Amino acid sequence: MSGSSIIVAVNALLTFRGDIIVDASGWRAALGGQIRPDLVRRDRLNFGMETTVAYRDQGLHFSYDPRGLLPMGITWAFPIGEFSRIGIGSYRGDTRLGRRLDRFLVDLELRRDGVHGGYFPHALRDPLVGDLFLVGDAAGQCLGLTGESIRPALFFGTHLGRLLRRALEGKISLTAAREAYRRLVAARKPGYDLLCLAQRVLPRLPLSLVQGVMALINKPAVLRRVLALYVRAFWLAVEDVRTATQGGSLIPAPIAAMNQGEESPAKDDVSAEERLRVSH
Repeated sequence: MSGSSIIVAVNALLTFRGDIIVDASGWRAALGGQIRPDLVRRDRLNFGMETTVAYRDQGLHFSYDPRGLLPMGITWAFPIGEFSRIGIGSYRGDTRLGRRLDRFLVDLELRRDGVHGGYFPHALRDPLVGDLFLVGDAAGQCLGLTGESIRPALFFGTHLGRLLRRALEGKISLTAAREAYRRLVAARKPGYDLLCLAQRVLPRLPLSLVQGVMALINKPAVLRRVLALYVRAFWLAVEDVRTATQGGSLIPAPIAAMNQGEESPAKDDVSAEERLRVSH
């Protein structure tokens, strides 16, 4: 594997070549890890497991129960119509979560119906390895603490796709595309570092302090501001692609398909209320 060619052995030796190759293979970073064996670090991986059950509720729920259920992790319930995805995640990457998930479901008077899960990173990786682009979990773009990965993957994937399209059309060089992508990811690094730090610090704090902080955050005015910052992180583009590749300054530019002219996502019509509930 190099930045411009892949050799695959499936009954026969096959070689694929391209001017641009993107690794979007998930936390394993199947291509990037071949070039840089130290790219995937197990100490920077969380592990989660969830089930889908017939359980209807409002809002997204996170639960932290260090005394009874899991000292280094959280549980969650994400409603999807008539069903909900209910799961548990370990900040230590512990894979033995089945019994703990069952205990959480019992508290909700539910039983699991099948289970799925896997590792997910909680720290950014290099977005480029040599000439190879990485995006999504392959680039460590899953958020620490909350474990959210789909929205960051769509955000970075959208902007990387736009950069590469311009490169393929000859409007910018591949070097310019690489530099712009690095800047795009680097501009979000402080937020990633903060969530990564919060994930490490949270389980070490006295529960009474955590409860006090969560009670403050759950106040409507504070919650709106917190959610606005959290959602906005991947709502507005870090930089306009053309400006970035022409050496301009970082400016926010809306992703047209998502924003539709809205100035801020922190409005009453946000589709889901996100909560962090601390269990006694």
